[in-house]
Amino acid sequence: MRHKAWLVSGYLLAAACRPGGRVESKPYPAPSSTNVSVEQVTTISRPAGGLNSFVPAVPGSGDGGECEVSGRTERRGALYVLSFPESDGVGRNVSVEFDSVWQPIHYSDLRGDLRRVKTGPQTSVLLDFRDGTAQALNEWPGRIGEMAEGELSAALEARNLGYPQRMIDLVRNRCVKP
Repeated sequence: MRHKAWLVSGYLLAAACRPGGRVESKPYPAPSSTNVSVEQVTTISRPAGGLNSFVPAVPGSGDGGECEVSGRTERRGALYVLSFPESDGVGRNVSVEFDSVWQPIHYSDLRGDLRRVKTGPQTSVLLDFRDGTAQALNEWPGRIGEMAEGELSAALEARNLGYPQRMIDLVRNRCVKP
């Protein structure tokens, strides 16, 4: 359940990068009873231009993908993950948490080096449907990362973010069984 740890770490990083956001360094219990801790702090720069000018370090690929249901969430919804095959150390996991009436709550697109100890770049696109916010992050080992923020409505059809709405529809069509 490697993707759960990355989803949790993606949300932790996003929370830490928000103005006034904090992340405590104590272990955070993941839903599968696996402990995940924040061991490395990444410095993030915020380039001008926001989401419109964000250039992903790792482009998204929509080819293939294997569905996985991660189970029910505390909001009586479900978390689905579409995992794309790893090639040359580059992987992709698209996660969508749906509520009880199958509307998206959270979206996460993690691309690149998805290992715990990174040796290559990673791009993350995080959408929060309840807050109406979007964040995109690039991280490289040993370098300052980049982060852009913006409105959810602008991010859903953004080409540079990998067309999140299309990916949500793909997860819904491939993974959600009525």
